[in-house]
Amino acid sequence: MEEDDEVSEGMNRATWLTGLWLSNDSNAYEYWQHATRNAWDEARTSKQVTEFGWSRRDTARVLLAERLQKEITESAPTDEASLFSDLVSYVLSDVDWRRIALEFLQELFDEFDPLETVQCARGDLEP
Repeated sequence: MEEDDEVSEGMNRATWLTGLWLSNDSNAYEYWQHATRNAWDEARTSKQVTEFGWSRRDTARVLLAERLQKEITESAPTDEASLFSDLVSYVLSDVDWRRIALEFLQELFDEFDPLETVQCARGDLEP
């Protein structure tokens, strides 16, 4: 990554712009807030948590990141081969989907203090 591509706290421009658009567009923001809550709920009973000992927060982060990547990548206008579709595909491949998922999950825990957030991520508390 070039220095100019780093925007904030080690975040590249593709990740920053994607997160910015998802947070600033009211319909997208509402949709992904709902998806975040669904990932959190789904993580509680997932195999990663119940059998493999993953934390609920890490599991929710992976579930949400996979959904973000899948839905946004599939909605990109990249059907026909062109310079534009190649550029869009390239930029989307540079997005750190887990970082964006973490940002949405952190918003879910905003009302808690740090200790409660850790307990909540382990599944001890409900947000």
